[in-house]
Amino acid sequence: MMAAKAKLLQNILENAITSDEKTKENTSLKDQYESFKNILIHDLNPAGFADLY
Repeated sequence: MMAAKAKLLQNILENAITSDEKTKENTSLKDQYESFKNILIHDLNPAGFADLY
């Protein structure tokens, strides 16, 4: 049951970041993604970030 909820959360986060990038909207989630990408993992993509999150 928890695995299914984690997978659902991962999909939602990936979709939210992808949507924010398409609309050029600045959200706190996108800010966190950009920080992870700039500081920790330079080739991070939305799917990878959602998995980490």
